[in-house]
Amino acid sequence: MMVEGLTDEGQRNYDGIVNGFKATADRLDALRVEAAGLEFDRVPTDAHLDRLIRGLRVETLPFGAAGRLAGRRLLKVLPLDDAGPLDAASPVRSDGTLRPDPVAVAAHNDARLRRAMAGNPVAVVILGGEHDLSAAVRRLGGGATEYIRVTPLAYDNSVAGGHR
Repeated sequence: MMVEGLTDEGQRNYDGIVNGFKATADRLDALRVEAAGLEFDRVPTDAHLDRLIRGLRVETLPFGAAGRLAGRRLLKVLPLDDAGPLDAASPVRSDGTLRPDPVAVAAHNDARLRRAMAGNPVAVVILGGEHDLSAAVRRLGGGATEYIRVTPLAYDNSVAGGHR
């Protein structure tokens, strides 16, 4: 699974954070088992553990489903982005204004597609709802690349400019 925003340079940090989430979840599970075996009023302890577990879920939200699955060692998350094209495509200018550069965005999408296609007969890529690699697939796919874009029904269609 290849994830937007993750670069080769960030892979080690990403893996460390995801592994830390896994270690924390494992410890919370162990604490719940330990508490269940003790004879005392467990209500405050259970409530506290529930708050900690909810807090951990909130902390993992930015990593999405892929991050949670990677933390459980059910999935390997790989970088989709190269730092150069990723930085160049950022719409945030040095003065803080937002000005997307369509040429840089196209180059960024091309770099993503090249990475996804490199030696892989199938690549699963997770992107935010506003991203669409259709043009890159047409440019680089040689007519032999199939692109399936999935948008969950719960996604707010207005955010993606009405595209589905």
